[in-house]
Amino acid sequence: MKIGLKLLFVCLAAGSLLAMPLAQEKKGIEGDWNGVLDLGQAQLRLVFHIASKDGKLGATLDSPDQNAKGIPVETVEFADGKLRIFVKVAQGTYDGNANADVSEIDGKWSQAGNTWPLKLSRKAAPAPKAPNRPQVCARGRGCCSCSGTPRPITTAKASS
Repeated sequence: MKIGLKLLFVCLAAGSLLAMPLAQEKKGIEGDWNGVLDLGQAQLRLVFHIASKDGKLGATLDSPDQNAKGIPVETVEFADGKLRIFVKVAQGTYDGNANADVSEIDGKWSQAGNTWPLKLSRKAAPAPKAPNRPQVCARGRGCCSCSGTPRPITTAKASS
């Protein structure tokens, strides 16, 4: 009888261990979703924080490059791999399709009559590249080697 109970325990433990990876792979939409909105002249990181409370999805939106955090999201819907988010204060909508393991969402952000592609991922988005700004050398000639000698680059024209 003791051998039978030990065998049963071993089988249950092994079955639990085998089932763990399957349970971990199944992910819902809840979590932090990061993306970079490419507006042409600028790039903005967006972060949607999606959570479930009492069986209903809710979210907030951060736009780190605009120092905006906790923007309320009016509507979050996720069904059959399709995500729809409506941000009333921005009059913006995100519509996207999740991949099979719900690790990425390929979609579009629409706002003020414009639409931009926006891919969301559970990974943090890198900071956007700094915009290209003209650099002026110490002598104000737009380069750093006016006289063949490298000069410090500044963002303001030096006075004569």
